[in-house]
Amino acid sequence: MKHFFLSVLFAVTSLCGFAQSAETVVFTGQGWSEGMELQRTILNGTACKVTFMNRGGNYGNPSFDGTAVSLFGRNVLKIESGRTIVKVIFTYGKGKPRTKQMEDGRTDVNYAFSGGSYSETTRTWEGSANQLTLEKRKGRGQLDIVKMEIFYQ
Repeated sequence: MKHFFLSVLFAVTSLCGFAQSAETVVFTGQGWSEGMELQRTILNGTACKVTFMNRGGNYGNPSFDGTAVSLFGRNVLKIESGRTIVKVIFTYGKGKPRTKQMEDGRTDVNYAFSGGSYSETTRTWEGSANQLTLEKRKGRGQLDIVKMEIFYQ
């Protein structure tokens, strides 16, 4: 009886659209050497394609530091999939997205996502998209991304 209940629960969950799958994209083990620039570099996951690019910033191209991909001012990480991306959990190295309150009351945000919502506390983007971009805005500092867990609907 217990097995039957679990089978029905799984079937109902799948029919209601709650079934998700996930993949983890890790940047070590890709054959990249430390210091390698990743301008227009494409990495294919199981259900996604990840592209790194520089949108004209003069802070340098995205690069691999041996454990993480570093994004500098105007660098972009783009995730594309034929499936709907509903959540991405990021694992960062030393540099991570941040919002800082300025002395004059303005908010300085050093990153921008294309849609959805991002929580700095949980390091999670949530939304519904076939394409997602994360851009490191102009200015000093960098974003160091070690890996991403991508959830699909």
